[in-house]
Amino acid sequence: MSGPTLSTEMCLANGKLYHLGTVRGDIANRIITVGSHSRADKFARLLDDSVPVHTIRSSRGFCVHSGTYKGVPVTLIGTGMGVPMMDFMVRESLACVDGDVAYIRFGTCGGCSANVKCGDVGVASLGAAFLARNPNAFGEGGEDIAPYQFFKPAPCTESLAKTYKSNLVAQLGADRVKDVLDVTCDTFYASQAWPMRDFEDRNTTLLNDMKQAYEGQDLICEMETFHLYDLARCCRTRKMFVAAAAIVVDNQEAGAHEWLSPEEVHAVEDEAAVAVLDTIISQELDAEMPRESFPWLPAASSS
Repeated sequence: MSGPTLSTEMCLANGKLYHLGTVRGDIANRIITVGSHSRADKFARLLDDSVPVHTIRSSRGFCVHSGTYKGVPVTLIGTGMGVPMMDFMVRESLACVDGDVAYIRFGTCGGCSANVKCGDVGVASLGAAFLARNPNAFGEGGEDIAPYQFFKPAPCTESLAKTYKSNLVAQLGADRVKDVLDVTCDTFYASQAWPMRDFEDRNTTLLNDMKQAYEGQDLICEMETFHLYDLARCCRTRKMFVAAAAIVVDNQEAGAHEWLSPEEVHAVEDEAAVAVLDTIISQELDAEMPRESFPWLPAASSS
């Protein structure tokens, strides 16, 4: 597209951001981020019929849908899983827009407390902490080194998380929506207390260690939210508003993994979709891209 170019700080390929595959004007200032591409596709079908959805699927594992919801420009981004994918998404989407940006995440997670049950939705209103496997503990001389490291929580945007919870309660009921502390883990198996015979992970006490590290909080585990919150507090060029919620698909409290079926996960997605979309458009921004900056937005829709 013609117009302002992307920052030379960014990694580009053929003028587009290397991982998202986007340019300026492809992404709105209000962004919903999800792990699953099918979830992004599902939510995109709820965008306004009056504006054709602008879709980009990159070669690096991202899908991007931009359109409007109740007349407000929004973008949905399917990221896949893990901290590196969240890092690519936030840094590269921010490079595509001027002004402030709001991000809400809607993902899946494991429940680590008795009060957080399969089928519930945990809202990370208490912040997001980080847990990492320490490679030094597994090498020579590492027997006395703690195998896992626990890091302090990063905060959400309190007002946005409050709105998010209220909207989810309206759709799901108060008994299924919980305020939680998110614990973002650097891996799925080792750092989320899955004992595996093929590897020395030293994680048989990890769930209890986690509860002691973050005592008094209802906990969920996943692999993205801390980095979203951490980048928001580190952003120095504009305001980032952030909140996150996740469907509890697995609960370890009883000592055995209990799973929601894919069909049950899809059903919760369907129930929650309107709440997610209503939340992102609720965030007011002091500065944002003018509507004419988006080539996918028909001129007639701006009147």
